[in-house]
Amino acid sequence: MTQSTLEQSLCPALAAWQNLVSDGPDKAGVDFTETNRTHLCRDRFDSFLESPTPETFRALWSAETLAGY
Repeated sequence: MTQSTLEQSLCPALAAWQNLVSDGPDKAGVDFTETNRTHLCRDRFDSFLESPTPETFRALWSAETLAGY
């Protein structure tokens, strides 16, 4: 694939992505806020590492966490 072919295929996709996310931190299923499911899972993982208890393990592997992730 040449550079121009790559640009032709990626530029429209990147422009569409820019339009999708340009109006705010969360829109149309895209969530860059600190409360999104990735941050929630990371916070629960960090909590488990800091304090490995049955409760923090259950919070990390809860049905809610797995369904959201």
